Amino acid sequence: MKKPRIKKRKSINLQIANILHYPTTIILIGIGIFFSLIILQVFTQAILDFYTQKINLRTVLAQIFLIFLYVEVIAAIKLYFIHNHHFPLRFFFYIGITDLLRHIIVNPENTHELLLYVVGILILTCALAVLELKSHYLRKINYQSENHEITNFEL
Repeated sequence: MKKPRIKKRKSINLQIANILHYPTTIILIGIGIFFSLIILQVFTQAILDFYTQKINLRTVLAQIFLIFLYVEVIAAIKLYFIHNHHFPLRFFFYIGITDLLRHIIVNPENTHELLLYVVGILILTCALAVLELKSHYLRKINYQSENHEITNFEL
């Protein structure tokens, strides 16, 4: 008699999860469309600035890095749908590193802030390396457990 209750509870939980998934999907699609429009706007503004000779190298680089930042957000949203409604953590590190690089290029005057940005990039890069090593190790363990082999842990 306990099995029908468990199945019923799982069914209700799955229905609730599906209902809550719809607003998330709609919002993420809206964010993707919004960032796509912003990319087009920033790109056309950069082209117009170039042709009207209002060009400043720092401004153009800042606009290019903003475009990269928006593209990474769109790529993260795309991968959310491809990877069965899961955001890959590495994309948040990519977005953070790109934004810190943008700040370094746009505002190189303040050396204290510059040092903090560089330390931030170093921390994010190290965290990304640890994440990649961990996922490589987990894939290796998963592959070996499927083959029923016992191996030693190696770094």
